[in-house]
Amino acid sequence: MVGKRIAKQKIQQFDMKVSELLLEYNQKRLTLINFIFTQLSLRSKKIF
Repeated sequence: MVGKRIAKQKIQQFDMKVSELLLEYNQKRLTLINFIFTQLSLRSKKIF
């Protein structure tokens, strides 16, 4: 029984870590996308 509980805790910790990493990844991706869009819009303004 004790082993099961420990395993459950480990899995929960792992899940939390994974979701933290996913959040971080999504935030970085959003920042990158925003950066790219700003660059594109700035360039297109220079052309026209």
